[in-house]
Amino acid sequence: MQLKNKIILLTGSVGTIGSEICKKLLKNNKIISVDKKNSLIIKKNIDHYLCDFNNRDQRKIVFSKILKKYKKIDLLINCAGAISNAFYSSNIDAQYPKLWDNFIEVNLTSIFDIIIKCKSHLAKSKSPSIINIASIHADSFPNWDMYKDTKVSNLISYSVSKGGLINMTKWLATYLAPKIRVNAISPGGIKKKQDKKFLDKYIKKTPLKRMCKPSDVVNCVEFLVSEKSNYITGQNIILDGGYTL
Repeated sequence: MQLKNKIILLTGSVGTIGSEICKKLLKNNKIISVDKKNSLIIKKNIDHYLCDFNNRDQRKIVFSKILKKYKKIDLLINCAGAISNAFYSSNIDAQYPKLWDNFIEVNLTSIFDIIIKCKSHLAKSKSPSIINIASIHADSFPNWDMYKDTKVSNLISYSVSKGGLINMTKWLATYLAPKIRVNAISPGGIKKKQDKKFLDKYIKKTPLKRMCKPSDVVNCVEFLVSEKSNYITGQNIILDGGYTL
């Protein structure tokens, strides 16, 4: 199932999930890495670009450089995204317009923008594919007991932006067909430095009794970009160990 000689554009390549995808797909492929932070991996087959996905002018400049340098893109993996980790409250009264706009811009608008910019380059590939990294909160709503008395939040702007991403994935799968496949992956909670009380509640509710690992997402990405999935498009693969059941 190993990919070879592919040009892969990966956004959010320095993040928890993106860095694992980058490491796994690096062998025998060219990675165009785009993130607001410097790349953690420095190798000759990684071409890294700095980009603030909340800045439309910067996106225009960065992707203009990329598309001028590369005449073809085989795979586009949209992993960049704003997350709720920095916030300790889910209170909607704290969802001021600037914060809301940031989540919508980074998690939804920027991805649409990038896909539109790259679609003609993808169309030049023999088997082009787009994968959008979404979330179980795209269409599964919070169990508020899970968050009670913890420092973990669930922001409405995050859920709405990811819900829009799933809708956009399905819409574009029909629009860009039959040439370009478009799918999404919705991981469950990734273990980081969450409140222990929250972790205990989450694991107890999950049939497989653990949180999602970055490697779980990488395995799914490998499948979706392989020829073994060449009849799959417009799908959202929920990767949550049964949490949303």
